[in-house]
Amino acid sequence: MAISLSQRVINLLRGPEVGRIRFSFPDGAAAITVDRGMYHRVASAIEHRRIGIFPATDPALIPSDAGATYDGTPVDGGTIFIRAGKAWGRDLEGDLVHECTHAGFDVDKRNTLTALNDEAAAYVAEVLYYRMSSAPLSYWAGMVGGVRDVALPVANALLHEYQAGNTPTPAVDPVTFNALRAVIPLRPVYRGTVVTNGGSYIRNG
Repeated sequence: MAISLSQRVINLLRGPEVGRIRFSFPDGAAAITVDRGMYHRVASAIEHRRIGIFPATDPALIPSDAGATYDGTPVDGGTIFIRAGKAWGRDLEGDLVHECTHAGFDVDKRNTLTALNDEAAAYVAEVLYYRMSSAPLSYWAGMVGGVRDVALPVANALLHEYQAGNTPTPAVDPVTFNALRAVIPLRPVYRGTVVTNGGSYIRNG
């Protein structure tokens, strides 16, 4: 029996690689945590149909260079659009980790989280997934305006902390994280959006 898109995403979020993603990052005076529990809450929201999973090709729903997108505007839920016809693999899984990080902030009602920090954390989680799943560089490096490449030092520092075992949930390195925050607004897709003006995404989860 063919597995549904929704079940594939649930399995990804409950899998071992995503389960190892854990870090905190600053947002104003707060420290926001990304961890296994957050991704499990997203998986539960998908199971209970609070978050829908749909294939899409409409550019209004999914940009031409994206494998997946998250829309947090629906009341009491959200929607993940996955590019119709895209083969399932590590590259798409990384895109989904990125979008499910956005979904996690929605489910957890992080309503004051800035869109810039939201994106930065999602890129860190995405690159952590690529690194921990041994995805080839050709799947992810040198793309999306080089933003993932700038997220790599943040991810590598976290992986070093994981191996050292000094803290259960390490904080991002502020220097490399701020470098990542500086390049994200340069991507054309973010120009003129809340990512560049200090605003926040709509979160109705």
